Amino acid sequence: MKGRSKSVGLLIEISISILFFSLFCAIALQLFVHAKTMSENSVLKTKAMSCAQSVADLFRSNEDFHDLIKEQYPNASILQDQIVISLDKDMQPISSDSEAYQLTASLNEEPTETGIMKTAQISVHSESAFLCSLETKKYFPKEAAS
Repeated sequence: MKGRSKSVGLLIEISISILFFSLFCAIALQLFVHAKTMSENSVLKTKAMSCAQSVADLFRSNEDFHDLIKEQYPNASILQDQIVISLDKDMQPISSDSEAYQLTASLNEEPTETGIMKTAQISVHSESAFLCSLETKKYFPKEAAS
């Protein structure tokens, strides 16, 4: 009888150990999945910010912003005060047929006594998620604004 009670106790102890091990493995697996998702989101947001910064650099580089956009992004939809660029899942410009994300640049001009302050509000988003936003300004003195 004593030998049997020892073996039952050992079996219960092993079962409890396996239960705890399984629980810790499940928790570790969830942490790894969450870390991978966070990493993928971080990479996506970094690529989106890089695209927004590229457009902001074009905006600040020259007075002929629309011409530069047409040259760099031939498939962009250009209106007077808004530019929409369709991007794929890797944040590369594409035609608007199979877009995953959109980069939108809303343009605004504010005349001042000494020139014009131009502002661009640039954002990258999909239908379901907002990734990043960036605002940039450039001042054009009266001589250059004319």
